[in-house]
Amino acid sequence: MAFVIMMPFVASSQLLTAKDSVHFLLDTTIGIMQQKALNAHKVDWSGLKKELKEQTANVKTVAEGGFVFTKLYNELSDVHGAFFYKDTMFRSTGKIRNLHKINAVTEAELVKGPKIVAQMITPDIAFLRIPVIVAQDTASVDKIANRINDSIMLMMKRNPKGIIIDLRLNQGGNMFPMIAGLRSLFKEGIVSDSYSHTVKEGEGKVFFRNDSLITGYYKIKINSFTDYSDLPVAVLIGPSTASAGECTAAALTFRNNTILIGEESMGLTSGNEGFELLPSAGFNLAVSVLKDGQGKILYDCIKPDIEVEGGDNFQLLSKDEKVKTAVMWIKKQNK
Repeated sequence: MAFVIMMPFVASSQLLTAKDSVHFLLDTTIGIMQQKALNAHKVDWSGLKKELKEQTANVKTVAEGGFVFTKLYNELSDVHGAFFYKDTMFRSTGKIRNLHKINAVTEAELVKGPKIVAQMITPDIAFLRIPVIVAQDTASVDKIANRINDSIMLMMKRNPKGIIIDLRLNQGGNMFPMIAGLRSLFKEGIVSDSYSHTVKEGEGKVFFRNDSLITGYYKIKINSFTDYSDLPVAVLIGPSTASAGECTAAALTFRNNTILIGEESMGLTSGNEGFELLPSAGFNLAVSVLKDGQGKILYDCIKPDIEVEGGDNFQLLSKDEKVKTAVMWIKKQNK
């Protein structure tokens, strides 16, 4: 997920040449990366800065010098972040771990756009699909979190023996309304954690207190919920589960009676922060990496407890192999 932090504005009229513009953006970006980047300690910043300035000494446009930002992301091994200049994006040339494993069935479903799906798939098992959620402003975040919560509470009136949380189509956005909407499935306490070399231990924690999710950015209040924290929860993941989707999957590992089913997630388990340098330029940067409920750092992806390769059927859930496995697991928990 990403947030934008406004940096001091420098008028473009002050940047007289393309070289000046590239070097201003380069200096500013490197300054932030040195302080914030997850892998900043692995880079020879002095040597790299000198090299990149020499390579951009004769550029005629900012876009022509954009390769330096690709170089920065490569040095940081950051495949999650990206630099934006006008309508052009520069990012690492490194491969995202499981991006190539997204199957045609999943791709076809993704193009239909994000949609929350809540339904009983058997008389006693609930199903909730949480898609991409990109909302950032407080009002929208609160509204979506409560919409997810309301969907769960409505299904809970049917007294299900368990619930399936489907994150296979969740490629990211803002993790906080996703997790906040699951309030009824958690006890109070920590529900998400991350590691960063720039923050003290504990500062990356997200937790529920009473009716609210408390984060460094939001306090998201859930209007009405009931404690179903002991309910069996099966979480479906796959190679299209990415970024905030992976954060939500990791958060669910903080509760008991939970299992991950499916395939390895995409591999964007870092937390991004956003920085605006000019009205026409800014970047996202990996600044932290997820931990699971056992304190394990998730450097590349989230692995399922029960692997089910393929067999996805988003239209007929009764035919979906991952859903069928989840149903069997939930039934076993109720024997």
